[in-house]
Amino acid sequence: MIISVVIATYNRSASLKQVLDQLLEQEVPPGITLDFLVVDNNSKDNTRQIVESYIPLFSRRLRYLFEGRQGKPFALNLGIKESRGEIVAFTDDDVNLDKKWLANLAECFKKTSCDGVGGKVLPIYPDNTPQWLKDYPHQAAGIVVIYDGGQESRRLNPSSMDLFIGANFAFRRSVLEECGSFRTDLIFGKVALGEDLELIERLLAKNKILYYSSDVLIWHPVDLQRARLNRVAQWHIALGMFAARMESETNEKFACMFGVPRYILKGLLKELFLMIVSIFNWIVFFKHYRSFYRLIGMVKEYRRQYAK
Repeated sequence: MIISVVIATYNRSASLKQVLDQLLEQEVPPGITLDFLVVDNNSKDNTRQIVESYIPLFSRRLRYLFEGRQGKPFALNLGIKESRGEIVAFTDDDVNLDKKWLANLAECFKKTSCDGVGGKVLPIYPDNTPQWLKDYPHQAAGIVVIYDGGQESRRLNPSSMDLFIGANFAFRRSVLEECGSFRTDLIFGKVALGEDLELIERLLAKNKILYYSSDVLIWHPVDLQRARLNRVAQWHIALGMFAARMESETNEKFACMFGVPRYILKGLLKELFLMIVSIFNWIVFFKHYRSFYRLIGMVKEYRRQYAK
């Protein structure tokens, strides 16, 4: 089995260096051949120099690629195109990898003969992380990167499980060739968002077999800069725009006002009211704050489509 590991990166040479060190330490059983690709998406730091300095350490199994079109999906698709493996695995440029990440990934593909595997992603909290963030990680989408389907490995069931996230998943090359790679039109402002979820939904719609494996494990550091309210608002606006884009493509008909479904406008007023009355209860306020800006994003996307 040949596994290609694709990492899209942008201005994170320091953390990327740590990821490359961890890839060198992977415990890979006999019969597994590895192929590594780092796709530089217009970095302004010393990313290229760092990657090229590691090529001899990887015995020429590491390649540096440059993608000038800004947006993570463009970089990931170039990595897929240039990869050599029958399995293409994806992770981020700022994670910590379990030493058996790739070995367990290969084992899951062998045991299940599945089309794709998603793994567990656990957060790493800085020392000064507020306790509420640790207590409610799933409420903090956009701040905490987490995917925990429990200890039992099983087939992905979207009715009872969340969809895999792009920090830790892999697919057979044949499936990506058949169903298509990442969509490049899901970029909202400066935020590329949802390309991983959309791909998973597309594969499920085509009855592809996807498995969750708790042994395919990575850790993702929490960036507390993302906890600032303006950053939370920006991320949820983009999330709302993504949700509206996906909803509009279903061709479901809604009663609208100036191109915006009325249910969204009603929800917007409701969330604004609940946000105001819960201003002294931080957890409740934060919940409605996120929902409010997600709906703002949906309004923006529907208005964009209406004007177009």
